[in-house]
Amino acid sequence: MASFFDEAYMQSYLGQRGAELLQRYLPVMEAKLQEAADSGALDEPIVRNVDGIIAKGDAMGSMLMMASMTLGGGVTGGAGLLPHLKPLLVQSGAEALRALAARLDVGAMIDVGAVRGELDALMETKLEYLTAQRVKALLERIFREHLGWLIVWGAVFGGLIGIVSQAAGFGA
Repeated sequence: MASFFDEAYMQSYLGQRGAELLQRYLPVMEAKLQEAADSGALDEPIVRNVDGIIAKGDAMGSMLMMASMTLGGGVTGGAGLLPHLKPLLVQSGAEALRALAARLDVGAMIDVGAVRGELDALMETKLEYLTAQRVKALLERIFREHLGWLIVWGAVFGGLIGIVSQAAGFGA
């Protein structure tokens, strides 16, 4: 842990790669936002917030109430404006995600000490999982996959060397 995951290296790595990783997952976040909108998960918060603004009775609330009476098709308040506001809010949310991602410094946001603690806990858990029997099975699998031909060719060359030495009279 001290060698591979020292704090200075991790801070540098997260600072360099954080923005790239965030940009890579930005389309996923935008898709999840659209998925939430399509599923109706955003309906209640939008209606609640619009109704809250209308309830204040200020100029913005009065304007939203008039808009809901005009556009709502007989439904007033946030529920009447929902079909008109939701596409705008989803598009604005996606743009807000992109703007936010461009301004976030992932390296400064992440506590390197906490990440090191999580990595240490992960390694400890994995080490506890690796019993002697599991290590033996792992090594046997590695030997079979990677050293099988080495054993075969070692036997072939060893046999040839033995035959040549016997024929030359070195083994007498």
